[in-house]
Amino acid sequence: MATVLRKERDGQSRPGNQEPIAHREDEGDHASLSSLQADEKALEEAAGVDLRAVPEERSGYRVMVAWIVFSFVSFAFMLTASFPVPWLRDGGGRKWTLWRDVDGTPWSKIACDHKRQMFQAMGALTIVGCGLSLGSLIAGILQITGRGHLGVTMLFGVLTVMVELTDWALLANQYHKYSCAGEVVYAAGINRLDAGFSLVFISFSLMLFGIIALGYWISETFSMPELQRSKYSSDALASAFFSGCVLAMATVGTARNMWEHYDTTTSLKVTYWNVEIYHRNVSLSENWPLSSYHCPQFTLQMRVGAAFSIVSDVFLFFTFLFSIASVYSRPCKWAAVGLGAVSWVFLLVCWAITVAARYKKFCPAGVVPPSTAIYGAPLDTVEQQVNFAGFVITDGLGMIISTWCITTLNVVYLAVKG
Repeated sequence: MATVLRKERDGQSRPGNQEPIAHREDEGDHASLSSLQADEKALEEAAGVDLRAVPEERSGYRVMVAWIVFSFVSFAFMLTASFPVPWLRDGGGRKWTLWRDVDGTPWSKIACDHKRQMFQAMGALTIVGCGLSLGSLIAGILQITGRGHLGVTMLFGVLTVMVELTDWALLANQYHKYSCAGEVVYAAGINRLDAGFSLVFISFSLMLFGIIALGYWISETFSMPELQRSKYSSDALASAFFSGCVLAMATVGTARNMWEHYDTTTSLKVTYWNVEIYHRNVSLSENWPLSSYHCPQFTLQMRVGAAFSIVSDVFLFFTFLFSIASVYSRPCKWAAVGLGAVSWVFLLVCWAITVAARYKKFCPAGVVPPSTAIYGAPLDTVEQQVNFAGFVITDGLGMIISTWCITTLNVVYLAVKG
């Protein structure tokens, strides 16, 4: 009897003992769920990265002060270079400035096409670089006072570096290249690079160091906090870098040669805008508009190709901006993907039209150019047959096609990984 009672008491005590254990397990699960929900809510409500904030970290303040100093020096140097300081000088003390030849003739009145265009382009780029470095300086000052934006500051810096690098490269090209009939190359020992070259190169170097330092500080500072780590995307940053590269390639490619033809004495180069005939034996160039073929079909097709190229450049520019924004803002990622897809379509149509123009015969009823004429050159008289058989596709069209290929990979990468 005692055994039965003991079993009953044991049977009654077990449920009583198990119930608190189950209750405690439920409470533990509920607490874990509440903690997880609280963490998710805190993550959603986290302030994220304020790119307009004043850098409070000591390192950030120093970086912005250095940025302001570099921008000011770059602006001062580019402004000085735009004045009549010597860019080239020979042993006799004669000097070439940004605006005049050695004898004081303005570059706009120089008969040699190549030299005139090169120095006029350098003059325009120097002025643009001066304005961009000033914008970079103002953006840095606004940033450190709490009224700026790091994205705008970085954008001004990148554009300044691109313009100043191009300016410097044009002068280096002019220095080492025969450009006009009867003239020796500048680097043949009678000329040397002077103050203008040094000013532009130092400005470029300072701004390049500035954007590297600022970019590194942004990456290191804004990616460290735990709650902001999930908002930061290194893949989007990589995509933004590639977007900037393809933007530069597409822009340069639009202005470069689409295809060329070489013979023993001349080179004929076709762009979206004109035809350049370069006489190598006398180092002289002559430029003809596409309309000098008097073939409306060819002119129209090249103009349409150029229009698609320019529109794609515009969409690539906004893709670049939204790619930068998507580093910390996920919604901007899909805007960048959409804009990149649109630019991809325009690039595809652009290079398809241009390649078709290379292989198509235009105006078959027109005059056949005589065998004594330069092959592929415009007659500038009446409608003529236009045929570019034997021409070689070169850097301009190559850049556009390469841009389309890289954009394909970049858009897919940003959509999947960004």
